[in-house]
Amino acid sequence: METKKIILLLCVALLSYACSSDDAPVTIDSPGIVKLDEIGAGQEGWALGALVVSNTGSDIYFGRNNFQTNRYEIKHIDVAGEASVLFTGMGNIDFIDISDDNEKLLYTLNDGNTGNLRKAQMYEYYIDDETSGLLTEVQGDGYFWYAYYLADGNILYNQGSGGVGVSVRMMERSTKNVTIILDKDQGALIRDIHEASGKVLLQGWESDMGNFVMNLDGTGIQQFGEDIPQIDLVGFSADGSTILASEIFNPFVGPGGDNSFIAAISYDLATGEKTLLTPENEDYEPVGYWSDNNRLIVRSSTGTSVPGELFLYDTELETFIQITENAYYEEFMGFYMNASDRILFYGYNSTDRGLFIYNHE
Repeated sequence: METKKIILLLCVALLSYACSSDDAPVTIDSPGIVKLDEIGAGQEGWALGALVVSNTGSDIYFGRNNFQTNRYEIKHIDVAGEASVLFTGMGNIDFIDISDDNEKLLYTLNDGNTGNLRKAQMYEYYIDDETSGLLTEVQGDGYFWYAYYLADGNILYNQGSGGVGVSVRMMERSTKNVTIILDKDQGALIRDIHEASGKVLLQGWESDMGNFVMNLDGTGIQQFGEDIPQIDLVGFSADGSTILASEIFNPFVGPGGDNSFIAAISYDLATGEKTLLTPENEDYEPVGYWSDNNRLIVRSSTGTSVPGELFLYDTELETFIQITENAYYEEFMGFYMNASDRILFYGYNSTDRGLFIYNHE
């Protein structure tokens, strides 16, 4: 596949993360890259745990963990770009979500222990009241991973038990009654939810458990793709018709050397057809859809001086726009203001970690 690479030159200096004139203040709305929060610098031990954007798009909530002190903070960035700490505690934040009415945060944490001493908990935080309430907990090498509010207020989540599997469960929020949708023998990790179609995207805990979609109540299971560990699911397209994933091709070293590469693929849910989206023999790992089904956000080391830079890729025009060029490895974290041209990402290296926004001009 022949491609044309377009490199967008960003106006990024060593001591500035946004394209701005000398007399213009850098804000959350400045074009280019803006650092929103100094997650951790030097050897302080802080790292990003989880992040969610409000349904209005204007508020960012995230948890950061300090693995040296076994403490966490949940912080808020408002529409003006001002960051503040909502609350702190002992343990590590694993996941965070926000209710459809933007009034509650759902978060899971673990106490930092291992084995039978480990305890994991799921909480709700009432934003206006500034209070938290325990929803459920598990002890004895248990944990909570993905946890999502549904439109009706109920909660769909993964609960693990040791290293032997993970179950999918539904909590009825009004009563806290829990129903096991898929037990741990089926080993399904929640990767995404498409509420408009009522579908859940799941990936097998083990490579032979497969990748599949199902209805929210566990019915209508539809398996797709190969049962191989080289495939990692990313999520649904906006219309729910396709699934984005990455695949490592030619994963084994042959007589001619290592010819493996990682590429973006998609599955059509109606036909099951698999499509290769990015160039062969070059590493482009998809991290999310961009503005539509034909445009992706990918992470790559191809042609870059630092591994893990982010690009925008148009699969129809076969063109790339490089959006980061710095000393960080980047992780895509979502969109700000529900706008595809305002991309949130977490950047980190061995000495520095930060939360950034890229405002596409």
